[in-house]
Amino acid sequence: MSEQQDDSMYQDNLPGTVPETVQPVPTPTPAVQNQDDVPPPPAYSVNGATQPGDDWRTLQSYTQAVPGTMANAKSGPWTPPGGEVDQASFNWADAPDTEVEDNENAEEPTYQMNQAFQPIPGYEFVTVKESKPIAIQMQSKNSLVETEPENFSSVTDISEEDAKDALMKHVSSHCCYGKKPVKEMTIESVTPSSAYHYSITTFGEQRTAQRLYEPFKGQNFQQAGSVPAPGLWEIEMPPPMMYEPSESTQEVENTSIIDVCHGCTGRGFVKCYRCKGKGKVRCKNCKGKGVKKNEPCKKCAGKGKRRCYRCNGHACITCSVCEGFKQLRFYIVVKNKFVIHNDDHIEGQTALPKKLVYGVAGETLYQSESPMVNPIRMFPVANVNENSMRLVEKHRTQWPTERIIMQKHDLRGVPVSEAGYKWKEKPGKFWVYGNEHKVYFPKYPHNCFCCCYCPCTII
Repeated sequence: MSEQQDDSMYQDNLPGTVPETVQPVPTPTPAVQNQDDVPPPPAYSVNGATQPGDDWRTLQSYTQAVPGTMANAKSGPWTPPGGEVDQASFNWADAPDTEVEDNENAEEPTYQMNQAFQPIPGYEFVTVKESKPIAIQMQSKNSLVETEPENFSSVTDISEEDAKDALMKHVSSHCCYGKKPVKEMTIESVTPSSAYHYSITTFGEQRTAQRLYEPFKGQNFQQAGSVPAPGLWEIEMPPPMMYEPSESTQEVENTSIIDVCHGCTGRGFVKCYRCKGKGKVRCKNCKGKGVKKNEPCKKCAGKGKRRCYRCNGHACITCSVCEGFKQLRFYIVVKNKFVIHNDDHIEGQTALPKKLVYGVAGETLYQSESPMVNPIRMFPVANVNENSMRLVEKHRTQWPTERIIMQKHDLRGVPVSEAGYKWKEKPGKFWVYGNEHKVYFPKYPHNCFCCCYCPCTII
């Protein structure tokens, strides 16, 4: 259909001249509970014929007066009149008295929601804002797995010769360290011990809920109340991969509600936000004066105003909330987030800095994985047992809004040997640690003191 035909149809369908083919559509039953609390929108006029502020209570009469605004999604969306006009097709009572300055960067306003939705059991707290993570009843301690036999491996000791070989490799990797002390020193003792690295990982899930909406275009949906909606934690949302953070969103069945659009209150159109409902804007070229350099402004033909490019002079635009369909489908979604929590404890019995234990290999002495792990209780080192109990209890209780999916913990033993030596009648100590036999020698007795930027001195 051509633009001229569109305009002709629009002009013919003024109030009181609705063709017989346009039949009124029954007003949809709204989901609003307190209808009287919903204020009507501002009044407006259609080509000079004043109309009251329409809401769902006057929607039926409105559909008879304005073409293309049936309150039925299957009739199609409201479409703006075609072509450009010099006189606004819609006159808004709250439009400014004079044309506003044109602003090509003007943004559409946020439309306030007035709906009060029927409560959905289990989701009474849900709003259009995302909720905080929902608390879940803490898993009972009875759900813990049976205590597994705690069989611990041992850590391998090293000999005096191994300690001296490790020191020679360490010195050779430092250009400023002399090898003479290593060749001349006497290893008098090697005291084997271990550093223990206990770690626990919890893989959990958070869930939030939110009410979203979309234009109702006649699509199929499961209406709220027809069948009870599943509980928040009853919805199956498995993780894509264990111990990997991820997020997903899923619609909750039987939570859909059809309601009148809050953006346009069921009209399908809203006031143009660029011209504020005037249809014209002040000319920027002449600043509304109509004259520039003592000549009529060429941009506005000397009028000081020109047609709004956003609405083509009609003063109205299609509602962006409902896309002109006048109704919205509100529904509830559940959003979940898979999270990982890690904690650890290092237990050492020597002067070796504990931070060095992280970066070396050791022996796995114990490991376990289950939906809820039991703390280690039978390890010979009491501090390891105590800290295992402390961290397991922390992971069980610290995050009440998370469902524990799986836990794992392990105990790693890192070999540490304290070597006592004597060189030039002076005693000292160094440490060999890790399966790689790394060396910690904080005060090596023979290194250069030159004022150079040696790599050995750069940490």
